[in-house]
Amino acid sequence: MSWRYVKPDSVSVTQVPASKLTAPLSYSNNTFSIYPNPATAVLHIQNSGKATFILTDQSGKRLLTKTIEGNGDLNVANVPAGAYYITNATTKTTQKIVITK
Repeated sequence: MSWRYVKPDSVSVTQVPASKLTAPLSYSNNTFSIYPNPATAVLHIQNSGKATFILTDQSGKRLLTKTIEGNGDLNVANVPAGAYYITNATTKTTQKIVITK
């Protein structure tokens, strides 16, 4: 098999906002930070103030709920591997997390 290079007629460049790029291992916004992501046993949460955090699966089922003031941990050791969402119920801010085993 031989390959042949074909020069394109035109090239376009699209700017992608930073918010659309893959999230780093530690993601933070103005409301709360979570790390590590992906997590295996414990999810560390840094928050500015008191808030209730809700861990849900992709169907919206609530798996864990915990109120944290400032910094705290959420034990996810018994949660199966997969993609989940953690929501700050106080600010309605949601972040996607991945749990691996």
